[in-house]
Amino acid sequence: MKTSTKLAFPQGQTAIAQAVDEIARLPETLNELGFKQPHPTLVLIGGASGLTPNDAEKLQTLFQDAICPLAEASGWIVIDGGTDAGIMGLMGQAYRQMNCTFSLLGIVVQNKAILPATEQGAGADAAQLEPHHTHFLLVPGCQWGDESAWIAQAATLLAQHQGSVTLAINGGEITLKQDIPNSLKHQRPVVVLAGTGRTADRVASVADGQTQDAEIQPLVDSGLIISIDWRKQPEALKQVLQKFLMP
Repeated sequence: MKTSTKLAFPQGQTAIAQAVDEIARLPETLNELGFKQPHPTLVLIGGASGLTPNDAEKLQTLFQDAICPLAEASGWIVIDGGTDAGIMGLMGQAYRQMNCTFSLLGIVVQNKAILPATEQGAGADAAQLEPHHTHFLLVPGCQWGDESAWIAQAATLLAQHQGSVTLAINGGEITLKQDIPNSLKHQRPVVVLAGTGRTADRVASVADGQTQDAEIQPLVDSGLIISIDWRKQPEALKQVLQKFLMP
């Protein structure tokens, strides 16, 4: 899949997809996908298979009441891992329920992605694509997490002078050891949502001065970590996102 192709999902949704084999080709590949002008860009990172049903239920309102309305009103590009799991599934469901039209780009390890109308995908942890995404970028790799550097680089290219921010929700080892550090390498602010569990709570606790954690402290020392308890401060989250992403 060297040129863009249309994916057709069982319920009638379609998306544009393209594979890329080296990061030096990322700018032209994004252009071929239709991203020709810079846009404010939100990167979503966090829980996939490790997100519990209880956590997912609590987070539905976050996507429907905050992320989707802001992205739609301001013309953001939203990037995530593109599979039908965890926060990526919630993002896609909210996109459908809110009848959104902004670009929702999933960046997925090609060897782990099960494309519609196929059963292909390497290993027991291969995953279906989330069908409400508008675009997919299929990147090289052999395990989940190999997409992380591609997500960070794509966000920088898509945003350019328009601004970008990363939102960390829940999350596990990939969020902690790859996604957050990769965003910080690009000098991208990372908003961690306290109260969403696991990695986000660990990082927020250190950022808020509540606990000490030698693994987390270097991330906080970057000065780019912002902790928000989305349950207690829903308006603060909206204000922070607008601060970094208003065109």
